[in-house]
Amino acid sequence: MTDPKTLADKLRSGQPVITGWSMLAAPIVAELFARSGYEAVTLDLQHGMHDFKSASDGFAALVLGGAHRIARIPVGGNATASRLADMGAEMPDWLQ
Repeated sequence: MTDPKTLADKLRSGQPVITGWSMLAAPIVAELFARSGYEAVTLDLQHGMHDFKSASDGFAALVLGGAHRIARIPVGGNATASRLADMGAEMPDWLQ
């Protein structure tokens, strides 16, 4: 079996995915998590300091760092989830 490349593929195959957790709204923090070896980084918009702008900047930094992009959204933040998916947040197939 080849190594799954997308986050959805990894989750579907049962592989564990270790994620860094970024509460600070600075893109460099997310990029440092990625460059430190975390294969995914979660940007926390619910209890962290992230907002849509910092999350979209953070996703760009995660692409540079080579990590999967995950966002924790506020409860009831469906519009935010849709906009973050448009900006590159990854999600498993069953949530799409």
